[in-house]
Amino acid sequence: MRPNLRGLPLDGYIIFYRILDDGIEILRVVSGRRNLPSLFKEQEP
Repeated sequence: MRPNLRGLPLDGYIIFYRILDDGIEILRVVSGRRNLPSLFKEQEP
């Protein structure tokens, strides 16, 4: 995971977000059953 990325588990989902100076930015909401390492591999250059 990227250092500035945070995750919040909620009702079987994980909400990925980052903190901004004036709030938060929600980047992605995924099922908690998903293979998370493969999700982040897709985003690497």
